[in-house]
Amino acid sequence: MQVEVAIAQPHLPRQRMTIEVNGVPLASFEAGNPEPSVRSCIVPSEVVTKDRELAIAFLTPDAARPADLGLPDNRKLSFAFHTLTLTPVGESCSLPGTDPGSNAVEEGALPAFAAADA
Repeated sequence: MQVEVAIAQPHLPRQRMTIEVNGVPLASFEAGNPEPSVRSCIVPSEVVTKDRELAIAFLTPDAARPADLGLPDNRKLSFAFHTLTLTPVGESCSLPGTDPGSNAVEEGALPAFAAADA
């Protein structure tokens, strides 16, 4: 997943995100650099329901309104991403700018990747 984080030094130096699929936390990370970064997670087969529907939640406990930090914006902001791509087992799991060696897929797992054009 490639994301861009909304931060405001010194008041909001970082943001955290937890990715849940079908109510199961699969990955957590923290970002404090405004440059886009790439993240990924694998969805184990036991998390996928029989009908193969996925409920994906991106939990962002540090989301903040810039207006609370003295800026003229009332939206609650955390991470920006534009595209979510799910890649089934057996297909190429690499994204531009990622390390192909880090995309090893376990037997019976569904890799899930989100990408953002920042």
